[in-house]
Formats: sequence, structure tokens, C-alpha cells
Amino acid sequence: MTIRIFSPSPPSPSLLNGIFYECCNCGHVVDRDLNAALNLASVPISKLKPLEP
Repeated sequence: MTIRIFSPSPPSPSLLNGIFYECCNCGHVVDRDLNAALNLASVPISKLKPLEP
């Protein structure tokens, strides 16, 4: 059995489009996961609903 190890290639520009969030009003750019975390952190716990099974 032969195991080949490939060096990772840099991501293509089309893949990078979804990694960042860009505000259409002011142009601010932030990592999309960080943006989601900041959005969730700004919601009061009283506004969150529990998941239904």
C-alpha cells in the first residue's frame, strides 16, 4: 500500500467568499463565525427559546 501526502493548496477565491461577512452599509469585514457569535451574544437570554424535541 502506498500512502501519498499532499501539501494543501491555497483556497480558491470562490471559497473565501463565505469565510467573511461584509456589511453592505459600512463595508466592515469580519470572520463570519465571529460575527455569528457576536450576534448571538447580543441577544438577551429571555428572548431565546428552548429547542423542541
